[in-house]
Amino acid sequence: MRGTYSFRRFSGIAALLFLGACGSNGNEPGEKAPGQQTKEITDYLAQVAFAMEYDDHYVIATHQTGEPPPVVVAYNRVHVTRPGATYIPGGSTPITIGPSGHMWLTGVVKVSGAGGYFEFTRADGCDCVGTLAPTIRQDVPSAFVLQVASPGSPFDELPVQLTQVGIGDIQVNLSWDLKSGIDLHVVEPSGEEIYPANRGPSSAGGQLDFGPGSDCSIDGPVSENIFWPTGRAPRGNYIVRVDYRSNCGRAFPFDTTRYIVTVNVTGQQPQLFFGWFVPADVDRGGVGAGRTITTFTY
Repeated sequence: MRGTYSFRRFSGIAALLFLGACGSNGNEPGEKAPGQQTKEITDYLAQVAFAMEYDDHYVIATHQTGEPPPVVVAYNRVHVTRPGATYIPGGSTPITIGPSGHMWLTGVVKVSGAGGYFEFTRADGCDCVGTLAPTIRQDVPSAFVLQVASPGSPFDELPVQLTQVGIGDIQVNLSWDLKSGIDLHVVEPSGEEIYPANRGPSSAGGQLDFGPGSDCSIDGPVSENIFWPTGRAPRGNYIVRVDYRSNCGRAFPFDTTRYIVTVNVTGQQPQLFFGWFVPADVDRGGVGAGRTITTFTY
């Protein structure tokens, strides 16, 4: 089913995502500083999405209070594949997990030093690829240590450094996983279209403030960000599109580029949209180009 996020096959395992904020006061990541109140996981992550290969949809993990079941150290080790990823406050970077070589049903996401956790469950066991997409809150610290594990597996660590971008009343973020020319387009209520060839600021203050530029020179995860500053976003209907402008010379007909769009609107839960492109989808870009991802009213 085209337009739904799919995942590479490999023997894998669901994971425990263990995320700690590195404070500037000399404390360990996620550690409670003198005079501070204990943080909750929802202070760091707005939500966590999860999907497996051949699923035609993703699931949102359930927030739980207390501590998750203990992780038992075993010979199997989960593998995290996200080298060079761009992590954006308010964005959702896909994290590929596996392989480790045994069946699993349940995964847990936790933040180091914070209370509570997110949990997701498969309907049936699977020895295949999995992808987590944590949506990072807009006001979290700039550095994290990502630790991934699962029942029966020791931790695997992934250092994360956030790239600071513009946030505000509305923030739309696009992340994708391969060297491809992909453009994020957002049309304002006035009809003005913000995208890499018209970065703004628009008359209403909307602008594309982060993008790869010559993206065919980047072989790895990439991101683009469009936002309206607080108090500037105009009321009305918005259109979000993603355009596959170039496949950067990759000609294999089933070579997919996978993407996630995160839409943040003040006062609303972030929305995620997963999808993919194949080389045949290339349309060379321009005003009005691309696949419509969503429309929303502010």
